[in-house]
Amino acid sequence: MRYLAEHQTFDSTAELNASVYEHIKRNTYELNDTDRLALKTIARYAVKVAGAAHFKADTLAQLIEKSVKAARRVVNKPASLWIIQKIATTRKINGGHGANVIVILPIDQSAAGGQEANRKAPVPFLK
Repeated sequence: MRYLAEHQTFDSTAELNASVYEHIKRNTYELNDTDRLALKTIARYAVKVAGAAHFKADTLAQLIEKSVKAARRVVNKPASLWIIQKIATTRKINGGHGANVIVILPIDQSAAGGQEANRKAPVPFLK
């Protein structure tokens, strides 16, 4: 668990929960029911080190009762919305890809619209 401590993003479970529900509220139309369930499940397992969890796709799939492919997809969507960050790991003994560390990101108070702050400004029409 010490390796997860470097990825801790919150000081308390209350801050973690508040951030998760704010992410869900801000991204109401982008997240479907499965995405919300996966995010809440990840948050439930990210309480020992507030904001970081170590998950295999198989484990998440079993917890949300979906296929492994669906579990990977529901992790990729919140990552694209800057709700979570996936950190790839490597197995220490025999190498190869290990389970991802999933970090729940705090709400950026300076970004008024969440996702809108990450979009590029439109290019003006040139004559």
